[in-house]
Amino acid sequence: MNSSLTFEQISVLPEYQNRYGGGADLLPFGYNDNTGFYKVPIELYNEDGSVSASYQSFDLVPIYGVDESNGTRFATSTDQHFQHLAGFAYDNGQAQYGFPSGYGAGQSNLFYRNWNSWDDWDTANFGQSIPWQAGDNPGDFFQTGVTSNQNIALDGGGERSAFRLSYNRYDQKGIYPNSHQERNSLGFNGSLDMSKHLVASVGINYVNTRTLGRSAVGYDARGGLNSAQNFNQWWHTQLRFDDLKQYQNPNGTQRTWNRRGPNDPNPQYWDNPYWVRYKNYQNDGRDRFFGNVGLTWKINNWLSLSGRVLQDYYSEFREERIAVGSISPSKYSLDQYNVGETNTDLILRAERTIGEAFSYGAFVGGNKLWRKTNRHVGVTRGGLNVPDIYTLQNSLERPFVQTTVSEKQIESVFGGLSLGWQSTLFLDLTGRQDWSSTLPEANNGYFYPSASLSYVFSEMIKIPAMSFGKLRLGWAKVGNDTDPYNILTTYTPRDNFGNAPVFTVPNTLNNRSLLPEATSTIEAGADLRFFSNRLGLDLSVYSGKTVNQIIPLSTTPATGYNFQFINAGEISNKGIEIALNATPVQTQNFSWDIGFNFGKNVNKIVDLNPEDPDLVSLPITSLVFLGALVAYEGQPFGTITGTNYLYDKNGNKLIDPNSGFYLASETVMPIGNITPDFTGGVTNTWRWKGLSLTAFIDFRKGGDIVSTTNLFGRYSGLLAETAVGDARENGVVNPGVTALVDGDGVPVLENAGDPNTPLDDVYASSGTANTVVVGDQLNRILSGGFGVTAADVYDGSFIKLRELSIGYTFPKQWLQRVRLQDLHLALVGRNLAILHKNIPHLDPDNAISTSNIQGSEGGQVPAVRSVGVNLSFRF
Repeated sequence: MNSSLTFEQISVLPEYQNRYGGGADLLPFGYNDNTGFYKVPIELYNEDGSVSASYQSFDLVPIYGVDESNGTRFATSTDQHFQHLAGFAYDNGQAQYGFPSGYGAGQSNLFYRNWNSWDDWDTANFGQSIPWQAGDNPGDFFQTGVTSNQNIALDGGGERSAFRLSYNRYDQKGIYPNSHQERNSLGFNGSLDMSKHLVASVGINYVNTRTLGRSAVGYDARGGLNSAQNFNQWWHTQLRFDDLKQYQNPNGTQRTWNRRGPNDPNPQYWDNPYWVRYKNYQNDGRDRFFGNVGLTWKINNWLSLSGRVLQDYYSEFREERIAVGSISPSKYSLDQYNVGETNTDLILRAERTIGEAFSYGAFVGGNKLWRKTNRHVGVTRGGLNVPDIYTLQNSLERPFVQTTVSEKQIESVFGGLSLGWQSTLFLDLTGRQDWSSTLPEANNGYFYPSASLSYVFSEMIKIPAMSFGKLRLGWAKVGNDTDPYNILTTYTPRDNFGNAPVFTVPNTLNNRSLLPEATSTIEAGADLRFFSNRLGLDLSVYSGKTVNQIIPLSTTPATGYNFQFINAGEISNKGIEIALNATPVQTQNFSWDIGFNFGKNVNKIVDLNPEDPDLVSLPITSLVFLGALVAYEGQPFGTITGTNYLYDKNGNKLIDPNSGFYLASETVMPIGNITPDFTGGVTNTWRWKGLSLTAFIDFRKGGDIVSTTNLFGRYSGLLAETAVGDARENGVVNPGVTALVDGDGVPVLENAGDPNTPLDDVYASSGTANTVVVGDQLNRILSGGFGVTAADVYDGSFIKLRELSIGYTFPKQWLQRVRLQDLHLALVGRNLAILHKNIPHLDPDNAISTSNIQGSEGGQVPAVRSVGVNLSFRF
């Protein structure tokens, strides 16, 4: 039995400023009576200088549509503090205030009408003013996640049978409010010797998963569903979560901080984060059955024939909802999958030793795969008829309903041969031929062989201190097909036009001449161990290439399609992998083990399309507001493109002498790459009697990251660096040197460099440091990622304390009285600390995923650290 309990908390959030509050248009409201308002005894001036009121209630953010933290300072009252940014009048980027002095003059504190003071039903807050001061840290919104994982297993058998029965229960309360996942897993595996020559086996597994409240990720253009994006990019620093928890009005409508105005409570840009979690939530579930039945006939002591049938089936549903009164139109969607895969195989195996020197093993077999997917999608249109009823029938207009069926078959034959000589020299050969239904009939077959040779030289050559030594060399080629229905043009049914059926062609042009993809790799390595295995080195070097990749290539819409499937590209990968382990200290009661791993991969796009020599770049995806991810011929996969700074010959960033802002390239160019230089980690384990301590540190060097959080967090005035000094009031001077410009203000090019490498361009400079003062907020826009994409591209390097665990294995003599064989208790912490990173405000892991789209961060779930306890025992 194994049982664990883990607690998770947010580990990395941006460093927010708490010096200025929300809003940018800061003309305060004045009132001519004193009913229900907190009064600040000041004199309010008209434009001609006359006094219009002797007191005023402040609402420092009357224009609620502004979702920025560029408002006035907390608990200050001087004229410039109160009025900075008012009117948005700029002279060379410096804010100019066209309002007479007097607003808030001489006050020791500022008070304002909060967003929840405008609803007369809220008697506790209506008409009240509160001090203008910093509110809660957005981290307070998140809760402590709790994960419980319980596993119990029974195994047994007799002389002719064996079985194992297991059950697992997994419960997780997430870090977001109203988030939870539970999973139940039941499994059985057994075997039975039906006779001396016939063995039957069976495996049956069932997994039931239910999830509530998965968080939205990425940049949400409408601002409603991704709370993390709201907190990290747009937020008002005076807000309090106790106020926000009242997310509904008595009539069930939304109550949000980002209301449109005092008399209009509807949301402008952002839903209340609690409304998002409790009204606009998502839920999903999956029921999965998988297992196998097999028979093995032992023809003699070296030859056997086995056959199996393997089945994997799951049914999955996903529901999403947007409540009436949200920023986005109300909606309900239901997505259901039924996926089934059946494999059958028949394999003949032979294993034999001839004499004392020679051994061989061989197999030959066949396999057939059937995969079928049924997908049913339904989405309401035009909104919901009745709030809080989430069915397709509640659609205001006719709902969108679509059913798709996808089928695929692969037939295969395969074989292999293994030869061994004197337990020293080994040769392995394999080959497999597949025929896939997703490829054209003339090209639907692909063969992928492999060969490997290994030599355990330590069996023949005795080297002092060497315990074991092996050299290996291998080569393999792997084929791949495509998804179903990428060959011939198929038509998609749409809503009928009256009683007439409507069909449309897809946006991607299929290709009836597609070829299978192919990847070939050669690898050489060595496994060396010394000093009775207390020092070991495993070294691998490899080189591989992939050709005929099946990709959707952008095409002109004039063809009627946006993309077309083609075979294109050759990508090479060359690299090295090192695994080192050592035991520096080993005594009867104490040991110290060290493990080190290192990997470096050099990736290069050799050719994009040999049939089109003019094709030198291929877009992969657009990055939100910050350039694009592109495949460039001759460069590693995943080049980040955008505008760059202009530099002089000394590497100084150049500044426009007239405006004081950084100059940016007119053309888009490569400014980064998502591929890291190398990765690795170090593990140390200390053991003393039954006590053990393990620490794992991993690292990554390079791999650029484009950060939307840093882009908008600076623009909106939310991040800490935007409130340093008095930049908002007095402006800033950009560090750099001024450029030489011609009569039209165009920078003078000093050296064009390589015409194929825009980054080589060198511009002329005056050599004089910039002294022009510019307005801070406008500078964050024009000198940041909006003006120069490179300003928000960061090096993704990091060093992390990834895991730390301490455990104790109880002595067996202590367990005899309670009839236990083993008992182990451990305390485990994961993702505990970032020892070094180059990207501000974020965990670099937020931009690392398992897909091809890496290096883009736009509002991911915050990183968490976890601490848990694990107990395992065996009877």
